[in-house]
Amino acid sequence: MNIKKLAFTLFTIFIGLHVYSQKEIYMDENMKEIDVLTYSKKCSLQAFKCIQYDLDTLKINKVLPKFHFGKIDPTAYTQIRKLLMRDSKKIIKPNKTLIVKFYDSILPFEKALANYNRHMRIVHDLNLDSTKSINSRHSKLTEKSYIKDRKDFIKRSKKCKKKFEKRFNSEIFYLVDESNGLANTYTNFNWIADNGFFKNNFFKIRSHYSTVFIKPDGEYFLIGTHFPDRSANKLLETDNWSKYKKDWQKTLTTERFKGSGIFQHELYYSHKAHCF
Repeated sequence: MNIKKLAFTLFTIFIGLHVYSQKEIYMDENMKEIDVLTYSKKCSLQAFKCIQYDLDTLKINKVLPKFHFGKIDPTAYTQIRKLLMRDSKKIIKPNKTLIVKFYDSILPFEKALANYNRHMRIVHDLNLDSTKSINSRHSKLTEKSYIKDRKDFIKRSKKCKKKFEKRFNSEIFYLVDESNGLANTYTNFNWIADNGFFKNNFFKIRSHYSTVFIKPDGEYFLIGTHFPDRSANKLLETDNWSKYKKDWQKTLTTERFKGSGIFQHELYYSHKAHCF
């Protein structure tokens, strides 16, 4: 065996051992370890989503609630409002509902392309659909389409701000945790760099929640999946969220498969235009 073949063989063995040694665990929404069958059952429920975190020697399969209602005191709301005023350089009246959309990072084209290629390999490997159907629903990512997607994002975001801020006495802010300097490349768009406050208080787990509504009385609502605009409308048009909290509890307990009220399952909703 020549040196090149030997090196390749050793490399293949090393990779195989590495993959084989990678432990895989399953955790429920309460951070308790569960078996794969329980995990699969929970993933089929309307209240939850399931995400895999791939570490060096460990794969963590995590069950996460899609939504969450909580409350901070009015003083904390005031502090958040002042923080957003400082960073956005915008006056925010004290009776506004604050809407924060949080992004972990702004990806450069090279990394976005690598993620796209990884996703497409998974889709094909799992045989989720025919190649023709897959290609028709997943446009090829190019530098040109990457720039177009950015322009479309800015356009949609401004449209959402206009729609919700005017109608529901709210203010929408777009925050990013790791901008890598790319925030400045967005023309006529105001990204706010998070100093750690929002990540540590509302968005601790990566890829879990992405948006939070915060009312002046301190009540807040976290969104971790596609949320229909009409459901957002219902939350924002009233100060009393009691009915929607009951809907969420039913989704967690008695209406576990189809969901209740504004949390009901809607087939193919994710392909419709939405702001949150």
